[in-house]
Amino acid sequence: MKRLREDLSILSSINIEIVGRKKGKEYQVYGNLLTFDMIGRDIYIQLGTWIDNLDPHPFTLINQNFFIPHYKNHIPLVMLSLKFAQLCKLNAKKASGELVVHHDTLLKFLGITHQQIKKQGYSYYVEMFSSMFYQLAFEGYEIYFLTDIHDYFSFLNAKVAYKNTRLKEYYESM
Repeated sequence: MKRLREDLSILSSINIEIVGRKKGKEYQVYGNLLTFDMIGRDIYIQLGTWIDNLDPHPFTLINQNFFIPHYKNHIPLVMLSLKFAQLCKLNAKKASGELVVHHDTLLKFLGITHQQIKKQGYSYYVEMFSSMFYQLAFEGYEIYFLTDIHDYFSFLNAKVAYKNTRLKEYYESM
């Protein structure tokens, strides 16, 4: 506990300075990296106030579940959440309604190889993705396959529709 307090004291003494650009003008953000409080045996850590002054435009919002330790089999879900957040940001102002991504793009992002799909069977991965799409609904996503999947090639060439109204509205307002 003593070592943790010492390490947090060192981290809280670090000042961070960031130079950014917003609408062609340079701006500067600075402050302590983090702050912490100890109440009894509990330690509360927060990023410094500098984070509140950053222009949110160049950053992608990610769900808080991304920061929770997960079991090994939940990592693809967390990574898929990140990918859809990035896609929502990129396409927020370009289109209305649902957006489409090629399923192969998601497979490559997750590092799932064609050899793994052949070895495990495409139906295993269809179930895995369907389960992840269902779980991402709790983050506000509507995600589903646009085409029927009846074999290996239709799985690889499938298109996935996605939408997250809350993220779209946020990114449109920026």
